[in-house]
Amino acid sequence: MSTSCENDRSGFAERLAAIRQRRKRLLIPPLVFIGGCIIIMVTMEIAASNNTKSAAFTAMATITAIICVFAWIGTLVSLVQMNLARCPRCDKRYFRTWWCNWPFAKRCLHCGLSIHARFDPDPAKLFALLDWLKRPQPRGAIPDVGLSCDNCGYLLGGLTSERCPECGREFSVAAILDEATSQILN
Repeated sequence: MSTSCENDRSGFAERLAAIRQRRKRLLIPPLVFIGGCIIIMVTMEIAASNNTKSAAFTAMATITAIICVFAWIGTLVSLVQMNLARCPRCDKRYFRTWWCNWPFAKRCLHCGLSIHARFDPDPAKLFALLDWLKRPQPRGAIPDVGLSCDNCGYLLGGLTSERCPECGREFSVAAILDEATSQILN
C-alpha cells in the first residue's frame, strides 16, 4: 500500500520550497515586533524630553503597539504552521519529534532530508543518475528522478541535453549528483 508521499513524487521540490518559505515567514513577525517596540521607545523618549504628551505621540504609540500585538499573533500562527509542515520524503513532521521541536532545523528530524535538497536524494535515484553519467556520449534522456530546474522549477527528467527548455539555464547533472551525495554524507 502506497503512502500519500509516494503518490506525490512530482511535487517534491514544491513541498520542500513551501517548507523553506514557511521558515522565512517565521522571521518576519518578530522583526516587525522588535521594530515596533523600538518605535514606541523612541516616541516615548521624544515625548518625555519635550515634556509634552501630545495626542500625535500617543496615537502613534498606540498604533505601533497594536501593530506589535498583531506581529506577535503572526509569530504564533507561523510557529503553528511550521509545526504542521510535513517532510516530502517520509511524510512526518519536518521540524518536530516527540522529544524535539526546532523550527530552524536544516534537516528533517526523522529521515535527515536536507531543507536545501534539489530533489529526493534516494540512493536508487542517485544510482540511476550515476548510471546515466557513465554512459558514453550521446547518453540519451536524463532519468526521471524528480530533478527540477533551480531557476524556473521545470522538471528535467526526459531531457537529452543539460539545458532547461523553459528558461534556457544550463545545469550539470554531475554537479547535482555531487551535491546530493555530499548532503547524504554530511
